[in-house]
Amino acid sequence: TLALYERFAGRCESPQRLIVGPWSHNGVLRGPTELCGVDFGAHSRLDMPKEIGDFFDAYLNRTKGGEAGGQQEEQPRVRLFLTGENRWLQVDQWPPVGAEPLELFLSEEGLSIRAPVVAGVASYSYDPRRPTPTLGGAVWEFPVAGLEPGPADQTPLRYRGDLRVFASTPLTEPITLVGPVSCVLHAETDGETTDFVAKLLDIEPDGTARLICDGIVRAHLRADPSEVRPVQPGAVVQYEVDMWSAGHTFRPGHRIGLEVTSASFPKWDRNPNSLDGVLRTAQQRIHWGGKYASRLRLWVG
Repeated sequence: TLALYERFAGRCESPQRLIVGPWSHNGVLRGPTELCGVDFGAHSRLDMPKEIGDFFDAYLNRTKGGEAGGQQEEQPRVRLFLTGENRWLQVDQWPPVGAEPLELFLSEEGLSIRAPVVAGVASYSYDPRRPTPTLGGAVWEFPVAGLEPGPADQTPLRYRGDLRVFASTPLTEPITLVGPVSCVLHAETDGETTDFVAKLLDIEPDGTARLICDGIVRAHLRADPSEVRPVQPGAVVQYEVDMWSAGHTFRPGHRIGLEVTSASFPKWDRNPNSLDGVLRTAQQRIHWGGKYASRLRLWVG
């Protein structure tokens, strides 16, 4: 949706409007205010049928008379609900003017604004017979499959040995994200393919780790989704993980977290760690420091 809006807004003279709210896919019309135990407040609910109808009436239904657009021309082009502080942000474009890039580098200490000089590595095993399960996020409401959308707490996964978490120090002032989120990982695996999943977390003072957004890269399709390029086992490869976008405020005392794993099943199909479909356990190594600038890329405003 965001990519389409950017494309249309940049190429079309016709009016474009973007509304991004804290809803699940099915919740856009029925308007719940709570997901995964987080209540966004009554003001987060919009009458979307009315919003859509007013837009169409203004630009398409000329039987009502008046100049095309009318009061719609005075409406903000982008309305974005900022989770974390639970308020609507009104701007003229996406990403907003004034948003600036922020990079947080993986290190022995967690996440830092300074790239570490000393190289390091974090290791874990990924077994596709026991893939890391999906908890929350941008998924369909499908209880039978264990899928519940929203900012679910990821701490129940900490007992597993197939993930690593990197976190900043507690913030002394709020940081608001308004734009794309991505991750650069320098990683190796001992097979010809695997997956790397990156999750952005808001870690609260009590340790609760709320999922903000996530993304995945499939190793053998890393360069082009239509071109199979097996990985050389043991080679350190740079992967870029598109984690979509976020409009979220990290409050003082909270920490910015990055979870790296190799599955989120059943949101994404598990990778067998082989191109012939045979399930095998893979040994994963995430590198940082020195020439390996593994990092989280954010836009703040």
